[in-house]
Order: sequence, then C-alpha cells, then structure tokens
Amino acid sequence: MTTRFSRRVRSHGRAEKLALLAGAALLALSGCGGDGKKTGGAKSANGPAVAEIDDVKITVEDFQDRINKQSPYLRSRYTSLERKKEFLDNLVRFEVMAREAEKKGYDKDPEVVRSMKQVMIQKLMKEEFDNRLKLEDIKDEECKVFYDGHPDEYNKPAEVRASAIFTKEEKKASDAIKKVKDKAKSGKIDSAVFGDLAKDLTEDEKAKPARGDLRYFDAKSTLYPKQVIEASFALKDVGDFTEKPLKAGDGYWVITKTGDRKAFTRSFEEVKRQIQNRLYRDKRTKAMEDYV
Repeated sequence: MTTRFSRRVRSHGRAEKLALLAGAALLALSGCGGDGKKTGGAKSANGPAVAEIDDVKITVEDFQDRINKQSPYLRSRYTSLERKKEFLDNLVRFEVMAREAEKKGYDKDPEVVRSMKQVMIQKLMKEEFDNRLKLEDIKDEECKVFYDGHPDEYNKPAEVRASAIFTKEEKKASDAIKKVKDKAKSGKIDSAVFGDLAKDLTEDEKAKPARGDLRYFDAKSTLYPKQVIEASFALKDVGDFTEKPLKAGDGYWVITKTGDRKAFTRSFEEVKRQIQNRLYRDKRTKAMEDYV
C-alpha cells in the first residue's frame, strides 16, 4: 500500500502532519494488508514507490540505495522494521522540507546555487578523472624511470648543521671563544646560548637575524668556505665547538655543531608506492588543467 503526500498535507497542523508521515512509513514499509497479502503500490521508473511527495517518488530501490550509502556502523542500525520506518520517515521529511524551501525560492539563493555548483563540479571531476585515470594505471616501469631520474630524492649524503660567529680580526674571534667557553657546560655549548652570542658578536650582518645559524649542509656544499665545511664535520658531538679561531675566507670563524643527519639510501621497492601516488596526482592535476 502506498500513501501519497500532496500539498494538502501541508495544510494540516504540525502534529497531524508528523502523524501522517509516520503512518506512511509504517504502511509503505510493511507492504502488507490486514490479511497478510502484499498490496499493490505506485509504480515509478525505478520500481514500486514506498512514498510520494508531490511528483517525487521514493522507490524501494531508492530507499535501499540510501541505506547502502550509510557507513557500516549506521547501516547496522537499520535492520529492524521500526528502524527502517524511522529512516523512511527521515527521507520523507527531507523531501517535504526541500519542497517547502523550493516553494519559497531558496533554490535560487546565491549560496544555494554556489553549493549546487560545487557538488556538480565534484561529480564532473569524479566522472571525468577518477573513473578515467586509476592508481593502478601507473605501472612499475614508469615508477622506476622516475626513481632513476631523481637520485637526489632517495639517496642523501650525511649532513651537519652548524652555527658560527664571524669576525674580521683574529683577536675578536679569540675573545668570542673565551665567552663561549664561559657559557659552556661540561665542554659543550647550548645552541640557544651560542645563538645569543652570535647575534651580539658576529660581524656578518646577514647572519645576525639567523643568530649565526648556517642550517644543514653536506660535505660537498659550496655555501661556505671549504675550511668551515671541514671544521663543522670534524666536530664530533652536538654542542662541540672550535677552540681556536678558524681562518677562512676574509676573516675568522668560531663554529659549533648543532645538528646531525646520517646518510641514507632508499631502494626502489621502498619508495615504489610513494612514487606511484605522486605520479598519479601529477597526471590527474595535468589532466584537470588540460580539461579546463
């Protein structure tokens, strides 16, 4: 048996309206008359309708599809007849409210139109790109070509991080070392303490804002004089510092080690899936740009 909800329903009071909606859910879902025989129902292109709201029909297929789209946790709630009645009642309420909103012209509201466009675009992207290009379309051979072409990303040499005080005169560098020793504990200087000294003592104006921090660099770096690179790598532990002024370039340096990074090599098998995902995203982005 099917109950039709027309505009006449809206003329009832709120209590009557809810009673009618609940009654429709009960009759539609039970699908049986008092004698236990299955009754006929309104037909739609998708099969028999369990509820109608004006010209909108909720069919058995629609109803089951709505339930199937819920999360497994929520689906488990709708196994009993009572729960299914509740679910259908919510679907009917949704359509009734949507019709009322449309009647009042909210379907033309700019915010609603914008939201609708966003949903349409999401559907367009899914159909045009998600279904056309799949992750499994990126083969191992293509990933290997990328891996071989980007050795620096998967093979890193050892790196060290250091901070420095630079002076033009050797005596100033010696004085700086004395101040570092005074602040050191157990022969090691805290990086923050060294940074405070570097900010005050270094004569490299560009390094002052960074408090003498040279960041990470490897043994082949050309960012700093060769002597500075070698002295930084020669320091054994974080907190160690050069105890004599180091002549390099056009001045003298006092250096402390503030960080260490060990060399590493990642095999193709280790990063294959990572590369596959990256190539998939790149191809999808390129396809979207070309499409637009």
